[in-house]
Amino acid sequence: MQANRYAKAQEICNNIFAGDSLQNLGPGNLCNLSLLFINLAEISQTEEENTAKATICIRQAYKCDSDSTMAFIRNLNIEDQSKLSLISALGKATERTTAENGDTIFYDDSSNHEINDGF
Repeated sequence: MQANRYAKAQEICNNIFAGDSLQNLGPGNLCNLSLLFINLAEISQTEEENTAKATICIRQAYKCDSDSTMAFIRNLNIEDQSKLSLISALGKATERTTAENGDTIFYDDSSNHEINDGF
């Protein structure tokens, strides 16, 4: 992505994500893939799709090895830490909502939103 080859980066990330080995990537690779999707979301026309994929990757990283995932995030620069922490909070909120309501995720349009991700 350094050379502004976003379309190729998007294609590679999508291919990795669609592959059968997503659960076998390990926490570090899943965190990197999540971070790539977040960065692609910032510059692409598919912000929601890339954000959803980033969330799935970080959730899988925590399932794989939560301690390694947290250590990976702590070792990033502050900007990337913030990005993955936000996606982690989104993933945790999605898991809680799904667990409480089955397979349906409801959108709360109230003006008082509070995120408590446990960090």
